[in-house]
Amino acid sequence: MRDDNLLNISAIETYFNEILDGDLSENVYPSTLPSTIPDSWKDMVVISCDTSLTDYNAYASGGVNIYLYAKPLSNGKKNVAVMSKMEKRLNEIIKEQVSSNSRYRIHRSETREDYDAVRNLHVNIVRIWVLII
Repeated sequence: MRDDNLLNISAIETYFNEILDGDLSENVYPSTLPSTIPDSWKDMVVISCDTSLTDYNAYASGGVNIYLYAKPLSNGKKNVAVMSKMEKRLNEIIKEQVSSNSRYRIHRSETREDYDAVRNLHVNIVRIWVLII
């Protein structure tokens, strides 16, 4: 029988924080980036559970967005090397979870890019589909 507490946003954020923090980036945050970002940081990750999660009684499913942020190079270009490293590591983490996690089943669903003009950061947004059993 499924543990309904696994559907709590805080539980999902905690799960993703546990598998991403310190491995994908040293700077992982649920929901939003901190208000100030030190110049020394080159990458950041935000775990966003802002999409709906549907409960089907026997299981639940929904999407979690993982925002991969990279500071631009000194010439303003996207730091593709940093972004590529994060994306590759995220793929590895997902594969590791497929075989080792019995609570949450995850797979990469879609990816898009954006630019945060307020913070001057490039961002790739990876939608992870979560199945909770």
